[in-house]
Amino acid sequence: MTGERASYQKELDAGLKRLSELDMLLQKLYEDNAFGKISDERYASMSASFEKESQQLKSKTSELQDLLNGDAKQMKDAKQFASLVEKYTDITELTSELLHTLIDKVVVHEKEVEGDAIVMKVDIYYRFIGRVGNQEGDDLLAPKIRHRGRPKNEEEEVSA
Repeated sequence: MTGERASYQKELDAGLKRLSELDMLLQKLYEDNAFGKISDERYASMSASFEKESQQLKSKTSELQDLLNGDAKQMKDAKQFASLVEKYTDITELTSELLHTLIDKVVVHEKEVEGDAIVMKVDIYYRFIGRVGNQEGDDLLAPKIRHRGRPKNEEEEVSA
């Protein structure tokens, strides 16, 4: 269990414990009001305060539970992907079987001209783990791409 996950779990446990305490306090407060131990005004004020805290805690514990569930799903997906990859440790060529087993989809973006370079962004989405890499995506430079009917390198030589 990672440190962050353990921290979320600890915070979730504390929140659930406090929710249980608030339920008990609200019940006791109601009984005290019913038996005349506290005034109606005091009961209304305290119960509103407890209800507000309870709603905030329910929201926070729900968020924490979603985070923990997402983390668990991510770990499960990574394990599934690792078990798939184990079969293919010595890859020498890309086969259709390998492609369909490991990759969910490939997104090829429009080519862009940036100065002298032609850049095409390619996003590879792997099964179970999704896209790997930073948000920008890694650019694939294609130095031998044809530009205006001639290879880009020849065009530079002609104009020099």
